[in-house]
Amino acid sequence: MLLFLRSLLFLCFCRIIRILFLIFFLLLFFLLLLVLIFFVLFFLLLLFLFFLILLISRIDIGILHTVQK
Repeated sequence: MLLFLRSLLFLCFCRIIRILFLIFFLLLFFLLLLVLIFFVLFFLLLLFLFFLILLISRIDIGILHTVQK
């Protein structure tokens, strides 16, 4: 009986550890996914700002050329 209880406790303990590892790896996966999404959005924002600055500088150059003529 004692051996049976010990093996049952061990199985429950293994199941708890397995569930904890599953939760841990799922949280780690979602955290990495969140970081990846953040970096992609940050890169897109930088690209958008670069093209916006490029467009504004082209408009400024166009205005300067029309004023000089």
